Amino acid sequence: LTPLFSGSVQIEEVTAKGAKVLLERRADGRGNWEFSGASPAPQDTGAEGDAASSLPSDFSLGQALLTDASLTWVDHGTGANIALEDVDLSVELPSLTGRASLDGGLTYNGERLTLTGSATNIAGLLAGTVEPVDLAIKAAGATVDLSGRIGLAPIAADVTLGVGVPDLGPVMRLAGQSAPSLPGGLGSNIRFDGQMIYASDGPGTVYLRGATARLGGNTLRLEADLALSDIPNLTARISAGDLDLSPFTTGGSSDPAVSGTGWPRDKLDVSALGLMNATVTLKANTVDLGLARLGVVDTVLTLQDRRLVAALNQVAAYGGGLTGQAVFNGRGGLSVGGDLRLSNIALQPLLNDLAGQDRLVGSANGALKYLAVGNSVHALMNSLSGSGSIAIGQGEILGLDLAGMLRNLDASYRGEGSKTVFNGVTASVTMDGGIATNSDLNFDAPLVQATGAGAVNIGAQTLQYRFTPVAQTGGNGISVPVIIEGPWNDLSFRPDLAALIDQNLAAERAAAEAAVRAQAEEALQRELGVDVEAAGGNVEQAVRDRVDQQADEVRKQLENEVGNALRGLLGGGN
Repeated sequence: LTPLFSGSVQIEEVTAKGAKVLLERRADGRGNWEFSGASPAPQDTGAEGDAASSLPSDFSLGQALLTDASLTWVDHGTGANIALEDVDLSVELPSLTGRASLDGGLTYNGERLTLTGSATNIAGLLAGTVEPVDLAIKAAGATVDLSGRIGLAPIAADVTLGVGVPDLGPVMRLAGQSAPSLPGGLGSNIRFDGQMIYASDGPGTVYLRGATARLGGNTLRLEADLALSDIPNLTARISAGDLDLSPFTTGGSSDPAVSGTGWPRDKLDVSALGLMNATVTLKANTVDLGLARLGVVDTVLTLQDRRLVAALNQVAAYGGGLTGQAVFNGRGGLSVGGDLRLSNIALQPLLNDLAGQDRLVGSANGALKYLAVGNSVHALMNSLSGSGSIAIGQGEILGLDLAGMLRNLDASYRGEGSKTVFNGVTASVTMDGGIATNSDLNFDAPLVQATGAGAVNIGAQTLQYRFTPVAQTGGNGISVPVIIEGPWNDLSFRPDLAALIDQNLAAERAAAEAAVRAQAEEALQRELGVDVEAAGGNVEQAVRDRVDQQADEVRKQLENEVGNALRGLLGGGN
């Protein structure tokens, strides 16, 4: 007892085995560790050293052991119920100003968690100074390593933080959540390293400096400031080398735009837009989207009061680029809009990546403005409005002699060079109520001219379009109009036979009708024994009826012959 009488507390060992601790809070907030009539807690005067002054000037704890214990926390106000099992803990505190250590483990939600830590100068920590601290946690295969300096009054930190997650599934189970289904290995081999600083200025600010994050095979470098308040404000700078986002765009479910099921009608939850305000700058050397590949990307994401704006300062792609902005506005519902511009996009590699087609050679310029309002994808698509245009300069269609095919009505015809050279392609579109209308498609080539007009009902996922190519031969044009119509998942391609005959076979039809008329008149004269012109209206009407009947038969025969030829030309389309 001599140390105690001298103002010093020296404890060699404290051991508790099989302890069962229940911490329970009633719905009114009172805890079972609070006793009525207890002396009030001492008031904080704000002077440093108040907390430490409640301890003896000389205190030591050789070892405190807690083995095979359990701790249960029940909050009847919130419904929380947390049970920690198999708690083993060892604490050593040789002196208040020396190095204290902690080593232990526990089981939570079936996962084992172990921790090892140390702190220097406990008295300083309690007095409000910033002191060295180390902590290592292992749980569900994941690791957290923290080393640096922290303070308790006020809370402050300047630490190096390292987090490694080999598999996200066990970590989610530890947190009481089901394991997420993430594509492309995004839930494995996660790593974060960096300096984290917390300053208690106002509501507090968290700073990340020199941080790196590895996710899905990507390495990101981070600098971020997070001001904590009722609505946190994040300012971040993210840079990457080669960024692979293909797991997000490949291997998913079928595209609702071509599945025939219509656009999803489920209400879109955009509440996450209100969780914080943010300004995030993202730069990458390349970005692989799976369906397309981009070069240098420089974009700024600005989130302010539930409105997200993505400013595309530079997006290099296929020899050209994309600029503009896209907006997601969650204020009072959802609206999306944008103003995008394409410049000098090489179509052959783009279409090869998007659709596995490499026949179209040329560069495109274009623009698109759009706006849609609605709380579901279905509503957005049915409200889509805006305008757009595209222009393709000189180019080629490889493996296809379009003029030769039209002249010969032979889909197998290739011709010399097996390609169609064109001077340019232009088109514009207007959108209103989810319907996109085009009336000025123009395909300009030395031997083939083509025009197009029609409408795409984006909301209903249907198409009604008329494409009219004209092949020039010997000063005459052979026109083969084609109607493309139907739902997107079952489009029909058919020749416009009535227009074809009217436009291209008018002379042939007139000659055929004249011959039929002459034959009918001659036959009728023999049959009736009268002069047709002198016989009056009844006879003339009979002649016209006979001529019309036989002309219809000629027309049907022509339509069948032309239709069979065009079906072969169009590859058997219906």
